Amino acid sequence: MLSLDNFSVETYGMYRIDYTLMYSFARAMPSKRTTVLVIWKILLPTMQFFCIVPLEYDSGGKRFYRTRWRQLRIAAHISSALLLIPFAYYALLESFMIPESPLSNFLLINEMGLTFLALMVTLGVIAGHLDEIECCFNGLAKLLTKCFKSFHDMDGRVLKSFFSKITLLDVIVFPFTFALFIPFTVGQNKLLMACWLVNTWSILQMLLFCNLFQSIAIVGTLLYKAVNLQIHNCIDQLSHLDNHETRWHHFDRGLKLTICKRLANEIDHICRLHRAITRLVQKLVQILSPPMIFVTTYQCLIILAEVYFEYTSAVKDLGAGLPLNYGQWLSSFLFMVINGLQFYFTASVYARMTEEAEKSAILLNEFFLCDVDFRLDLSIELFTVEMLHHNYKIDICGLYTVDFTMVNSV
Repeated sequence: MLSLDNFSVETYGMYRIDYTLMYSFARAMPSKRTTVLVIWKILLPTMQFFCIVPLEYDSGGKRFYRTRWRQLRIAAHISSALLLIPFAYYALLESFMIPESPLSNFLLINEMGLTFLALMVTLGVIAGHLDEIECCFNGLAKLLTKCFKSFHDMDGRVLKSFFSKITLLDVIVFPFTFALFIPFTVGQNKLLMACWLVNTWSILQMLLFCNLFQSIAIVGTLLYKAVNLQIHNCIDQLSHLDNHETRWHHFDRGLKLTICKRLANEIDHICRLHRAITRLVQKLVQILSPPMIFVTTYQCLIILAEVYFEYTSAVKDLGAGLPLNYGQWLSSFLFMVINGLQFYFTASVYARMTEEAEKSAILLNEFFLCDVDFRLDLSIELFTVEMLHHNYKIDICGLYTVDFTMVNSV
């Protein structure tokens, strides 16, 4: 009788590898369906609540639409931010400014000023371009339903990387960082506590805006991958037409013309699809690029400022003979990590989207032996020329082009 008591793998008698445990852990990771539902059912309502996406979604019609209630909410949201944030930041500055360190005070004022400007520009741009955002969102929703029959057809690696980033930064590290700052720095002062919560609220909205900006690249990457798969299938059909089984040169002229016409129509359709994805993604990036300039500047400033703050704080405490405030150190370090990872993830997802967009031209011109007619050859050539004359790098406000592929490689 077969015994199943000990089926773990022993390596040179030194240790055992329990692959059943590893398999159970792998199965515990979120499935593609869970990942899509979490991103769709949690992230989107959160961005709607904080007026980062002030649109309703009709699941039956599969479209986004505006309501009067959402428009009133974003107006109230902007008014509340204009009233609360300056008062809260003034109180925090009065408490945290160090008379002996003008540079620390300068960095602190810049940090809070950039936070306020980034939030106001973000909400103002979203409210002012709501018609265009609604149109672009509906366009991307139509393309998603056209390219994917279900979420099972989507690239799980792209979705799970986004899911992991949201889980790590937004759900775990961000609340812990700002909660840790309260007992070690704010203390029992109720006014400072309220002002700190207002500051947390404003920074959370910047975090959600980063998620929105990254979501555009995630959707673009998924769509470009679907387009590249269709291109690969078309070229793969051509490359297999001249093998030993089909013998393309033995086909009669009518059959060749039929095959070439069908493939030419498919490539023309893929070209229009690729053009529509590029137009919608770049339109959304163009709309959201003004607040993204402030957010990116803020992230870079935070990394420099937090290092300087902790250095001056440590020197001051050691000089006064006081114990080091490790809780404040950890909170500042985690906040610096959050901003650094946000910038890195933005660079990586947009680099990946750019690579997928440019990959289409490479797939389109893979070598195949069979001779094709003028119609199919012209379709391939026009699609290739259109791609070669288009810049898929992200353009910020028409001022400069961000090569996220280079940033990501660095």
